[in-house]
Amino acid sequence: TIIVEPTPAPVEQPTLPKADPCVMVIFGATGDLTKRKLMPALFRLMCEESIDDVDILCIGRSHVSNEEFRKTIRDGLNVSNKVLHCTDEEWNEFSNRMSYMTGEIDQDETYVHLARRLDELGANGGTYNRMFYFATPPSLAPVIIQGLGNANLASQEKGWSRIVVEKPFGSDLESAKKLNVEVASVFQEDQVYRIDHYLGK
Repeated sequence: TIIVEPTPAPVEQPTLPKADPCVMVIFGATGDLTKRKLMPALFRLMCEESIDDVDILCIGRSHVSNEEFRKTIRDGLNVSNKVLHCTDEEWNEFSNRMSYMTGEIDQDETYVHLARRLDELGANGGTYNRMFYFATPPSLAPVIIQGLGNANLASQEKGWSRIVVEKPFGSDLESAKKLNVEVASVFQEDQVYRIDHYLGK
């Protein structure tokens, strides 16, 4: 019997592109998706030096401080099978770019407050580029879209503005068409990213 040992050719890890400077706004920041999937993915991107100029503004319903929110995220990174290591130095770099804001997704004042925070960041030497990630149940997407529109956060006058919507995109063809109409009432098509599944994938 001849045994042939496999000798796979080494595959070089491609260099990841660097993200444009922006503020990534995560709706549903205290949910399971953010803790278990999004934050480990963003942490790994930071370790790859791909998001050097990206700040993360998290919005959730829970009334917690920045420190309490960051502790929850750190605890999630420590047990994540997506993160091989998380040194204190790496964590400090990651957490320093992260902030938390309490807000109800279905209330206009949340978006007014958000717009004010984003303008302050831009005026203080930050960026006016914004990316809004919907880490929420799909049913809340229309509410968020209208809230962003009412607060003029779809505007690209000073920098680009984009939304990330993950599947399920509606529950059937008719509901998907309806959601597309709602999206198009606020955002241009080149501002919209529909992804198959969460960033962690």
